[in-house]
Amino acid sequence: MDAFELPDTLAQALQRRALHTPDRLALRFLTDEKDQGLVLTYRDLDLRARTIAAALQRQAVPGHR
Repeated sequence: MDAFELPDTLAQALQRRALHTPDRLALRFLTDEKDQGLVLTYRDLDLRARTIAAALQRQAVPGHR
């Protein structure tokens, strides 16, 4: 996929963003506590998405969704 080609899936879009801007803020989860919460970079988010995808692939029967 080149720089001008649009990704076909959300996963591809996330992978591209993680490749080009791995340390940029992707998500910030806020809580009611002042200094609590979770911050994920694009690298973190991509790693978590890949981890979940791999776990799902191990559990799935080929050909079934």
